[in-house]
Amino acid sequence: MPDLLTRSIDSVINLYTVLEPEKKLIYVEGKQDYQFYSTHIKELGNNVSFSEINTVDFSSLGLSFPSNLERNNNRDKIIYLIEEIHKKNAKSQIFGIIDRDILEYTRKLSELDSNILLTDYGCLEVYYLNKSNIKKLLQTYSEKITEDIIDKSCIAAAMATLLIIFEKKNKIGIPKISLSSYLKLPNIKFNFDNYTKNILINYKKDKSIDLEKSTQELYAIQKSLESTNPKNYLNGHYFMEILLCYLKSVEKKRFQHTTQEQIEDIFRVSVETSFISNEALFQKLLII
Repeated sequence: MPDLLTRSIDSVINLYTVLEPEKKLIYVEGKQDYQFYSTHIKELGNNVSFSEINTVDFSSLGLSFPSNLERNNNRDKIIYLIEEIHKKNAKSQIFGIIDRDILEYTRKLSELDSNILLTDYGCLEVYYLNKSNIKKLLQTYSEKITEDIIDKSCIAAAMATLLIIFEKKNKIGIPKISLSSYLKLPNIKFNFDNYTKNILINYKKDKSIDLEKSTQELYAIQKSLESTNPKNYLNGHYFMEILLCYLKSVEKKRFQHTTQEQIEDIFRVSVETSFISNEALFQKLLII
């Protein structure tokens, strides 16, 4: 289990630059990340320690938190912490793992500190979707979880994620809404047109935006990513939401009380180390 002791950002930086400059540790975004990475890296023979970023208290920074980062975003907290430690300790062995997410579409990945490690795909959840794990889940959990269903869910989740890319590029915050109303089930077709239209109209009620210009920009983003593997930028939470909607539509009695978190846990725990050991990130973690 992760160490739940919380330290101030200043004390953490001092700890790894002055008191324990040779300490080796990897910060991750959350509980699921901690459980996944620490379990599999230990299985691969590396006993490096991991810690959740919520063990660091950033409140003392106040408004001094960099304007190009989101202060309530765990990914950005990791970016800030690792950069600050590395500035003061060139030989720092403090690393961070963050979801690649939509960073390459909204920021310059080349500007990230060298001690920041990125997932091979858009998010942690995509590691759960390798063919070996889907085959295992198909045999041991539900015959409805086929590769075709996974692929369709990925495409739908990626389409919904386009709005997040639009948000980040424009530095605005658009309230999220349930995806279920925009899914045609059981064939998992996502109504991108209605989804974006309704979200933008609702957002305009409180904020001043140009609907026509925003819509054009969204479709330009969609077109620019047409040839990109959806697994490289989809939002993992959207994927799990969509998959659960599908499962409830085809096996309502079995899944009517199942939560999104439970589905994610089932997928995560099912992964065997051999399924993901050859992924680039895990090969890097082996030699840290």
